[in-house]
Amino acid sequence: HRWLSRAATLGRGSERPLRELGEVCLVLQRDQEALQWLQKAFSQPGGNSDADVARMLSKLYVRAGRVEDALDIYRSALDAVPENLSLSRSYGQLLLKQGRAMDAIQVMQRTARLSPPTEAAALHITLAELHQGLGQMREAHAAWESAASLDGSNAAAWKGLVTAAAALGETKTQLRALSKLMVLEPGVADWAASYALLKLRVDPGSKEAEVHLERAVALNPSHVGALVGLARFRPNREALDLFERALSASPKSVEALEGAAGIRWARGESKAAATHYKALLDLQPSNNTACYRLAVAALLEQNTTEARSLLSRVTQSSRSTQEALALMGFLDLLLGSADRAREALQLARRCSPSELKGETRVYWALCLAEGGDLEQGHSEFKLAAQELQALQRLREDSEKREALHRGSLEGAGIADLLPGAGPRICRLLESILSPPRPSPPPAAPAVASSDRARVAPPASSGDVKAQVAGGVANAEGPWRDGMYDGQSIEVYSKSAGTWLPGMVAQLISDMVKVKYLIDGQWCEKKLLRSSDSLRLPHGGPSNGRSQAAGFTPPARSSTAPQGDGSAKAASQPAPAAATAPSS
Repeated sequence: HRWLSRAATLGRGSERPLRELGEVCLVLQRDQEALQWLQKAFSQPGGNSDADVARMLSKLYVRAGRVEDALDIYRSALDAVPENLSLSRSYGQLLLKQGRAMDAIQVMQRTARLSPPTEAAALHITLAELHQGLGQMREAHAAWESAASLDGSNAAAWKGLVTAAAALGETKTQLRALSKLMVLEPGVADWAASYALLKLRVDPGSKEAEVHLERAVALNPSHVGALVGLARFRPNREALDLFERALSASPKSVEALEGAAGIRWARGESKAAATHYKALLDLQPSNNTACYRLAVAALLEQNTTEARSLLSRVTQSSRSTQEALALMGFLDLLLGSADRAREALQLARRCSPSELKGETRVYWALCLAEGGDLEQGHSEFKLAAQELQALQRLREDSEKREALHRGSLEGAGIADLLPGAGPRICRLLESILSPPRPSPPPAAPAVASSDRARVAPPASSGDVKAQVAGGVANAEGPWRDGMYDGQSIEVYSKSAGTWLPGMVAQLISDMVKVKYLIDGQWCEKKLLRSSDSLRLPHGGPSNGRSQAAGFTPPARSSTAPQGDGSAKAASQPAPAAATAPSS
């Protein structure tokens, strides 16, 4: 320090000892002395062209809180050496710290115009970063383009251009920049994967994209984006393996979870798919597909509470779907809430009436059958079968129909379509597989008065058996002990004086609650199981297929039940006119 001080005193105007003395003072943390020596060095003739002196002096001014003096030093130095990249950056950074971004940009632009290509490219990169920091993506994009055109081998410029182009939706520019990066950095899997995935947006079946994805996976076997993208070109088994590999690398990859869950669901692996959908729902709580399929999986496990909770998340949201509303209606049907089922299914049908899905139609058909409208139920079922191959196969395959009759949804091939369904739903579905049987012929003309006195011949034992099968003498018998909800029956109406089509609504010990159709309206009442106002449908024993909607009551001249309906009573001569059952 002593020798430098003496050299500076004897230096006769040379700024070099002054600068070096200032540097020594800085090292010794003697800022005030350093400031004095550097000021003298900078004020010497040509001293403002020494970038190092300008930078040190500016830093001392900033440290002392004299920011404007620091800026003046930078301006003076840049007037002397406008092409100095280091000074321009330092000046621009100080302007930025003071919140004067536009001034910083002007400095960089002026310097870039005066600099050689390589240095100008670096300045344009700084400019691009400044614009990007201010949210000026269009200006940033132009600066990145300038940097890339001035120095085509500058990978930083091309990377910045990819980012800016993506923000502006400039797909062609992105592809061009990524293509250049694949050449500049051939060992980086990201560039090949990003290029391929972007190419797939433009051309979903691009073979070029497939080649680049294969290259990316070869470079990095655990690259999630490349694995997920390549799965699109592979059959299900290979695709599932790729999705699982992606999940091993990144368990929270939404694309990999969706892909793996979708394949397992399509293969009928509902439990394995549910594991992926649960993870997906943790990441995306409003994912309707995950909620819906988890609800189906819950029903397959007979967990109606969980299914309702999951479906409610969809049906009560602003993005409710036809599928979720329809499944909610089916769930209500399973639980015996016919009115709630009808309401939910009507909402589902109104959701997109021109595009009703097969599942919605079959649930609606079952709801109609539950209400006794078999004709319309069968029509809806036929429309559903046109969309759902499982239903079409059920109609055509006798073995599957037999499995349905046994209550085996797995054997019928429709377990996933009717998750959680039991015997009652099976019987409802059986009732609409085929068109309702046609109504009996009209009643015979009234008997002439001269013939009213004629007495019917005694019934033979064979006639008695036929009458029992037809429901005339079936007041007693094992069918009453085996009654079940939804069973087709006939109810005698005193007010109408005839038998009316109906169905069992509820069994309560020795009582039965029935619904019957009169003048197009459903009525209800409770009767004893042994009541002679109940009988099986006219024309044969019940086989589980309700005929309520399509049944026409027998003629008023047919024989009404008498007494206890035993074979002995049936073998007596028939009265001349129909007699109503005793109350």
